[in-house]
Amino acid sequence: MNMEAVTFRGWMMKNFSTEELQDISQHGANNGWKHLSYTLDIEALYDRYESDIWEMLHDDAVNFGYKNAFELIAILRGAKDIDSLSQLKTLLIWYSAEEIARRAVEECECEEQ
Repeated sequence: MNMEAVTFRGWMMKNFSTEELQDISQHGANNGWKHLSYTLDIEALYDRYESDIWEMLHDDAVNFGYKNAFELIAILRGAKDIDSLSQLKTLLIWYSAEEIARRAVEECECEEQ
């Protein structure tokens, strides 16, 4: 797993093709993607890119009208089942991966027009 990227977005762009990003944006990050399936990999990603993830959560919370990141986290698919830090890290990595993929696909589509 290439961990040399400075940002989580950069890591996603280095580790997934445009087609894979499109699939992640449409079907979710929890569908067995390389580096996004195993707890050990997910925790390493989270630990490396934690500040990026929380910055994205904060920005998204503000943009969606929530008071803070935790209000946003509470509505994420799977949030009600969180019972450990490991599960929280997984939820946040998947959310971040899906958002980055969605935004990358949107940017790519805009460039093509």
